[in-house]
Amino acid sequence: MSFWERVRETARRVPGARALSAGDRALDYRGLVDSVERRADALARKPAEEWIDLDGADAVGFLVDLFAAGLCGRAAVAQSGRFATCPASPDPERRND
Repeated sequence: MSFWERVRETARRVPGARALSAGDRALDYRGLVDSVERRADALARKPAEEWIDLDGADAVGFLVDLFAAGLCGRAAVAQSGRFATCPASPDPERRND
């Protein structure tokens, strides 16, 4: 069983249990699965040559994007929290989840 399959199984068993938290932001397992699958759908519609930037300044968003990139078979590049975007990225705008 893959890691993501385990997360989905946990979401089926205990959907309201806390899955991730950082600072004042938290997601339960249901919210994590929903967020990741929504994000993966959005990433799958982007051109394959665009980078998936993982924003180190947002720990929860970082993990959502990391899992989503994996679900849709895309490569991702981790960015330090001090960088807003990667200069070579064709899409400097951050998503609005």
